[in-house]
Amino acid sequence: MPSLTTLPMEILGEVGGHLEVQDLRKTSLACKTIESGLRTHLFRNMTFAGTRTEIAEALMRFLKNRNQSRTQGMGRACRYLRLEVLPEDNDNFDEYKDLLLALLISAKKHLPRVTTLSLSLHGLSKPEVTSFHRMAKENPGWDAVTVLLTDLRTPTLTTLLRHSLHNVQVIDVMPNMVRHGVASIKEGCPQVRQLRVNFKTPINDFLRHLRGGARVKINQLDNLQQLVVQEKGPADTFPIGGIPQATDIPFRLALIADQLVGMSSLRKLSIDFHRRIMTWILPTWRLIPGDQLRTDLDDGLMRAIMAMATRLPQVEEICLVEHNNNGVTMVHRGVRDSNGVMAVTIEAAGNENDWYN
Repeated sequence: MPSLTTLPMEILGEVGGHLEVQDLRKTSLACKTIESGLRTHLFRNMTFAGTRTEIAEALMRFLKNRNQSRTQGMGRACRYLRLEVLPEDNDNFDEYKDLLLALLISAKKHLPRVTTLSLSLHGLSKPEVTSFHRMAKENPGWDAVTVLLTDLRTPTLTTLLRHSLHNVQVIDVMPNMVRHGVASIKEGCPQVRQLRVNFKTPINDFLRHLRGGARVKINQLDNLQQLVVQEKGPADTFPIGGIPQATDIPFRLALIADQLVGMSSLRKLSIDFHRRIMTWILPTWRLIPGDQLRTDLDDGLMRAIMAMATRLPQVEEICLVEHNNNGVTMVHRGVRDSNGVMAVTIEAAGNENDWYN
């Protein structure tokens, strides 16, 4: 095979730009002629994760080299940035309380094209959290960010949405929504279009949230177009409030739909559930295609989608995503045609996981 170096420079850059990230793990960057093409994939996703000491060291190395062409290439290519400060029992980090936050803010400044930001700051001390709130108010906003993955506590999320993240359209709330609440999103980001949330037992807890006494609920997000409700374990083997028979599935999900009627902007709805919620199916039973239990479950889920579609004429797509103990996922998907008629199909897991892409 001829050497890659025999190719014209512009072709080498194009070839490097088409290589997948997994291929790059076996590729040397010594060939400078294709490095610029590789950077697009190498640095598209960047992560700074660790304890306070580890992250401070990594950020200082990054900022120290900010004038080098390689680091500048990172700044141009990076679109996804994850910042995760992990807690540590014996943390010996004893620097000035503003230092780590100043490094975080500065690093983000040198990655100006980031559109997706993931934040988890559980390892910060209380004085550092206070400093972070102050810096978020004093520094320019992160206007390029449109997608936020948040594992932040409510006060910090509220501060960022009000003062730094002015153009966020998509929010993925990683903690259990029962503890998190929706008020910070409603007040700080009323324009949110897509939202993914987690509940311990989605069918039960989501309905309880919608009917409960919380000051702000998900169905009060007026501009929401896509809602994904996922399961956040660990869940009970036999959950309280389980569905005792297949014929109750449409009734239970119709109750959820009734609470969403006023969401005029909603177009896509996806609800995850683990099969354990179906208490008429023992956890050890395998549901084989064609088996009566499998048929009953499929029929109940399809009827549920049709019942929800009747109550939510504005919704164009409804997914009920089923998980079991073997890690198998099935998706019952209802999609409206041009005449407004909902057709339901049963599919393997697919792009419901790439919900905002």
